[in-house]
Amino acid sequence: MASTDIDPEGTSALPVVLSVDDEANVVKSIKRTLRKVDAKVLTATSGEEALSILEREPIDVIISDMRMPGMSGAELLREARHAQPKCTRILLTGYSDVEATMQAVNEGGIARYLSKPWNDDELRAIVEDAIRMASLEQENQQLQATVDAHTAELEAEVARRTEELEAANAMLTEAIDDLAQSYETMVELLANLSAMPNPEPETSQKKADLALAMAEDIKMDDEEKLTLRHAVRLHRIGWSALPSKLTATPRREQTQTQRAQFEQHPLYAQALLMSVPKLAGVAKILRAQHEHYNGDGFPDRARTEGIPISARILAIARDYYDYQRGRIEGTKLSSGNAVEKIRAGSGKEYDPDLIRVFSAVLPKLEKVEAAVSEICVHARALQPGMTLSRDLTTAHGALLLTKGAVLDQHLIENIINLEHRSDTNLSVCIHQQPERKK
Repeated sequence: MASTDIDPEGTSALPVVLSVDDEANVVKSIKRTLRKVDAKVLTATSGEEALSILEREPIDVIISDMRMPGMSGAELLREARHAQPKCTRILLTGYSDVEATMQAVNEGGIARYLSKPWNDDELRAIVEDAIRMASLEQENQQLQATVDAHTAELEAEVARRTEELEAANAMLTEAIDDLAQSYETMVELLANLSAMPNPEPETSQKKADLALAMAEDIKMDDEEKLTLRHAVRLHRIGWSALPSKLTATPRREQTQTQRAQFEQHPLYAQALLMSVPKLAGVAKILRAQHEHYNGDGFPDRARTEGIPISARILAIARDYYDYQRGRIEGTKLSSGNAVEKIRAGSGKEYDPDLIRVFSAVLPKLEKVEAAVSEICVHARALQPGMTLSRDLTTAHGALLLTKGAVLDQHLIENIINLEHRSDTNLSVCIHQQPERKK
């Protein structure tokens, strides 16, 4: 019976060498030769016995004779290759076994073969080298396992941090959106308060549309356009510090005393907004909105390029509609006459270059407005999905919903409730849907 020298637990800290030969004296000789090698040596006298050992214990090196009854060395090493692929396979063969040796090389994937009789030193050197390679392979596997574990931990940490960052980013985005919405709400609230003594909701929207059309034509960036839009909405905020009788008096009909008082409203506007850092740009525009291109304006008598371009745009958009409302001369002018007044002020009150822009964009803007088909209905006739064609305001001019808002059931119920509480019928203008062809 062959000796296998297996530990009771079936494990060993030493590398394991399996020597296989049908001649007992040969395996004993190999075991003696390998005593100087720091390894545990197992022996088997047949291929079947060797396979049994391979099934129950890891083997680092297997040394097999070629010629054995039953299962040849080539067949054993082929099976060993499948059983334990990482095991180093060494073949002992005679000079007459060249063809069988080549078969073993091809099918068994042997690492080395030695001719009988072998040289002890050479055999030890080959086994030690195989053990060293197996040890390096094992260390490499352990290192790879460690790297894989650390990589998995790192990937898990990255995934966790990514998830945290995405959650934080979502919260930040929501906070920014809320802040932006609060900012817009504040601007609309201030605009509504400043417009209450002299409401003109539809004209206010048209001024903004004209100013932004001019800004678009000169390629103003989005941030500048947003600041301009807010400035247009708030261009009368300084009026809140003036008597309502004065603000209701057309500019050309004001007395010298009224005129001096009226000319303070750009300064009041700047003072009201200076405590809101985000409105600093708006405040600068409102201070300069009555400066004239030729330097005859107020309050600083700034001229030409010394006037912010947004203030120059605001002046044109403001006065074009104020002429039509009678706020400048007391008499309401037609749109054509208002255009003539604006053009007559080129190089005086207004920037000549912007007058050309105004002349170019106004026809396009009015063509778009004329093409919009709308219908004005009572609140109870509203249906979800309808779109406002004009700003919805109270009878006092306070803005409720802006033009372009899409109505849902909740908004409709709020409008009906407001109408009921105020005992006032609200006329809501919506885009009329084109009739479908039957």
